[in-house]
Amino acid sequence: MGKTNEVDGVDIPPELRNAIINQEGVWGLFINNSENSMSVIFSILRKELNLSLAEIASIRKKVPGVILTGTQIEMERLRGILSSTNMPVSVLKLEDKTC
Repeated sequence: MGKTNEVDGVDIPPELRNAIINQEGVWGLFINNSENSMSVIFSILRKELNLSLAEIASIRKKVPGVILTGTQIEMERLRGILSSTNMPVSVLKLEDKTC
């Protein structure tokens, strides 16, 4: 069985996620801040996405910029979760259709 991705708390198969990306494009979670207080955002992302410390370290290097990519729904969900941090987080549609 293939790996699934979670969208709004529901696991979806990779084939469906790829179809959504092919139709709607790739979206990115953009952070335009590199302050030390960003650790709160990375802590939330680590917990929410079950990321390792190595994965978080890799994501940290992308700030400021697009730190994660996926479907619009996935990125909007993460932005909503991170809104409690009062940090500047936005969702952008990307030109590249790979994620």
